[in-house]
Amino acid sequence: MKVSKSIFTLLILLTSFQISFGQQKIKDDSCQIPFELKYERIGVLFLLLNEQYFKPQELKNLFLCLSKKRSKLAFLSITALSDKQQLDKAIKSFTNDLTAPAGLHPPTIFYPKGWKPEPPPPPNYYRGFYYRYKNEYFEYSANPQQWKMTTIVLKNKELKKEHKTNLKKAAH
Repeated sequence: MKVSKSIFTLLILLTSFQISFGQQKIKDDSCQIPFELKYERIGVLFLLLNEQYFKPQELKNLFLCLSKKRSKLAFLSITALSDKQQLDKAIKSFTNDLTAPAGLHPPTIFYPKGWKPEPPPPPNYYRGFYYRYKNEYFEYSANPQQWKMTTIVLKNKELKKEHKTNLKKAAH
């Protein structure tokens, strides 16, 4: 009986791990900035972050802290948004891309000559994206009413020369 009970317990643990893997909702403040980890899969994180933390130095500290905790990964991508619904949409889009059959692409749409689409409405939420693979940088929106993103290069000597003043300018 002990063997079958321990096997049953192991199966329950494995099942619960399988269900929760990639679907985490963890509140964390170990990086000095509180955030909610909504999704993590090897090298990909999605965070819900309060609007007040979408400042260049605070995002840099958060992203580098999370990167340090995952230093063994060659690739790391972190998406931080201030809007829960938009974050849920981003996670759903990401997970759907993982499950789509290979070679399945949306149909090509042809528009009449001279036709220009209307610009999308303002996003109305803050966005931050961190990338690490050979180079390391992050982008963030300083204004939730605009699509414009500011790029801060952390590791890449050639690009760092071009963008090294972005962090200083953004801090003022």
